[in-house]
Amino acid sequence: MRSELDRIQNLLTKSQSQHEKTQAALDKAQLETDRIKRSWTRPQLKRGECSWKGNGPNPNGEHADAAEPSPDEYLEIQKEKEMIEMEAEKSQEKYEKTLASFQRLQKEKDSMNSDMDQLREKTDLLQTQLTKALKEKENSQAEFEVIKTD
Repeated sequence: MRSELDRIQNLLTKSQSQHEKTQAALDKAQLETDRIKRSWTRPQLKRGECSWKGNGPNPNGEHADAAEPSPDEYLEIQKEKEMIEMEAEKSQEKYEKTLASFQRLQKEKDSMNSDMDQLREKTDLLQTQLTKALKEKENSQAEFEVIKTD
């Protein structure tokens, strides 16, 4: 029971870690998609042209000579994003199933612990009764020996 609980705890931890990684990849894909959408809505700069002062990247972190993604690249990014979203959903489902199994096993463990406590109490009571019975038996035997010798 304990090893099963530990195994499920490990699965839960791994599932949660995978879910976090998938969520990070999804967030990254969303940022890339947003960047591409923004690039399509602002005026296109010619290579080497700069709409801000300085040679470094603009406030969005993009360089003036950075090539804009083609519609094919955008579709590829969208497909990748959809795959990551599906992976995230699967990861979330796996996490939820593992969590449900863990909670079920935790309840079983708690129930078993309660049952074990009751069994210990009964065992202690029976042990006490047995000890009393043995003392009574010894007393009876001692009395019998006294009566027998008389």
